[in-house]
Amino acid sequence: MTSGLFRRGGRAGLLAVLVLSGCQGGDPAVSRDGGIEGPKDGANPSRTDAFIQCSATAANSSPLAFGFSQGVELARLAAGSQVVSENGHEFIFIDGKCRYWVASRSVHGPLGETRTGVLSPPEVQSIEIRLKLNTWSALEGVHKPEVQVNDASPLRLAVNGLSVLCTDSCSSGQPQVVAIFKEARVLLKELFDKGTALDGPVRIAVVPLDGTFVSWNSGPAPWPLSKPLESFVSPSEALPRGKGHLVEGADAQALRRLRDMQRAETFAPLKDVGSSIPIGSNSSSVLHALYLRDALPIEDEMGLVPLIE
Repeated sequence: MTSGLFRRGGRAGLLAVLVLSGCQGGDPAVSRDGGIEGPKDGANPSRTDAFIQCSATAANSSPLAFGFSQGVELARLAAGSQVVSENGHEFIFIDGKCRYWVASRSVHGPLGETRTGVLSPPEVQSIEIRLKLNTWSALEGVHKPEVQVNDASPLRLAVNGLSVLCTDSCSSGQPQVVAIFKEARVLLKELFDKGTALDGPVRIAVVPLDGTFVSWNSGPAPWPLSKPLESFVSPSEALPRGKGHLVEGADAQALRRLRDMQRAETFAPLKDVGSSIPIGSNSSSVLHALYLRDALPIEDEMGLVPLIE
């Protein structure tokens, strides 16, 4: 099993991955009226034509049943910021118990929280229909637009061992592929609006703010934890994915409060610090950038969401 969604090389750009676990089946003869309400005919969670194999009554939550993720290549990331997007700049993950986790940067920007919820059987079937999962086996290969765009986002589908790559942001090319990714982004926004903010641990990275110009609003945020800031600091260079620090309990909540404050630009303008929270050390005059994201229950020990075998 590959241990992370984005553990690979490649050119700078964005990557989107759709991952699905399940069996082949026909497109159910059910229409939808919009949203994620889906079929109203009492879809059976154990039906044999399901592509997304999940059930709220499953004995355990593994494996990952479905994933959609748009990530940022390491070459494009500021030092430390890899922890924010190492499982995707935006994503949807559904586990074997039909629980989902979703991040949408279009709502709250790079400092947005992850939201979670549980899908009903009709909602799961609606996702299968909307993303036309019964057609994916015919889409294997590389799809390129007639006119290529420099430094645009490649999008990838991975389904039961099949791979579909859509280059240049999937802005043109085979209409069926373009439509699937467009619908996946609509679904992402709907699930985010429906979900509740994820609680629990966070993962962080802290790097020096050497030479960075910041036009302060109220000044750097105070370090809120009893453990010294310096114990979390990494060199001010690009870090590999899976190197964030796990912070739990009350400390995680204290860091989330800082994130909420910086989302409102309490400490500094977002244009100056991006997805980081500027932090002042209690023991030195050195400023640091704190990068923070919600940890997912389906992460491995390195903080990465494994792919399906």
